[in-house]
Amino acid sequence: MALRVKIIATDKLSGTLLGIGKNVMRLGVKFAKMGVLAAAAISAIAIKLQSDLDIGLREIGTLMDGLTDKQIKGMTRELETLAQRWGQSMKVLTKTKYDIISAGFSTAAESALLLEKTAILATAGVTDMATAGDLLTTALNAYGKSAKDAEHFSDVLFHTVKKGKTTIGA
Repeated sequence: MALRVKIIATDKLSGTLLGIGKNVMRLGVKFAKMGVLAAAAISAIAIKLQSDLDIGLREIGTLMDGLTDKQIKGMTRELETLAQRWGQSMKVLTKTKYDIISAGFSTAAESALLLEKTAILATAGVTDMATAGDLLTTALNAYGKSAKDAEHFSDVLFHTVKKGKTTIGA
C-alpha cells in the first residue's frame, strides 16, 4: 500500500511538473515573439532615422553645390552628435540646417556653427529649433553679421529672456 501511495504521489508530481513545464514553454514562446517584435520595431526605427538623415542631406545638397563625400560624412557626424547632445531628431536637425543654409549661411563651416548655436538657444530659450534658427539667422542677417557672431547674438537673446518675462518663441 505504501508503494502504491508513492507511485500515485510520483504521478501527481510528474503531472504537476509537466504542467509547469508547458507553462514555462508557453511563456518562453511569448517572450520569443516579443523579442522578435522588439527587434523588428528597433530595426524599423533605425531605418526611419537613416531615411530621415538621407532625405535631409539630399535636400541640403540641393543648396550646397558640389558637396564632397568628405563634407557629407562630416555633416552626418555633425548631425548625429547634435542629435545625441541636444535630443533633437534628424528630421528637425536637417530641416533647420536647410533653413540656415537657405538664409545665406551656406558653407559647411558656417552652417555647422550656426546649427550648434541654434540648438543651444532652442534648449536654453525653451523653444523649438525652427523658431530659434529663424530668430538667430534673421538677427544676424539684419545686422550684416556672420555665423561667427552667432554666439554673441544667441547670448544677447537668451539674456533678454532671462531678464525679462518672455521666452524665445514669444
